[in-house]
Amino acid sequence: MLEASYVGNRAVWVYTNNMVDLNGNTAEGLKAKGFDVTNRRRLRGSDLGGELLPGPGPRRSTAPYATFPLAQTVAQALRPFPQFGVIPMRWSPTGNSWYDALQTKATKRLSKGLDAMASFTWQRELTTNESANINNVYNRACRR
Repeated sequence: MLEASYVGNRAVWVYTNNMVDLNGNTAEGLKAKGFDVTNRRRLRGSDLGGELLPGPGPRRSTAPYATFPLAQTVAQALRPFPQFGVIPMRWSPTGNSWYDALQTKATKRLSKGLDAMASFTWQRELTTNESANINNVYNRACRR
């Protein structure tokens, strides 16, 4: 006799921490300000005092507010709230989880009341919460 069964579970709106940065620079926001998002080293590594903004002719970048330190990076100056660093959102219902399992069992009756049984279980569990390795929190479907 051969038996097979499937067990599955799906969960949505799982509470997660640190998966949404309210003060993050998104690719769309940087493109709207005229920056090339492929050159991230330029945004992270150079300070605001010596950085040139894109556009017609060279022009110096300006600080977002009067007392903004010019030693900060350009990426920090382009944040929605440049006076703060990362602003994580706690208990955000943005996580998902999946569980799939295939359970098989084979039973063979042999002679003189002797039975042989073998079983195998294959399972897979996926999640998109803070313990998962997510490289782009703005596009969680992209795992690369």
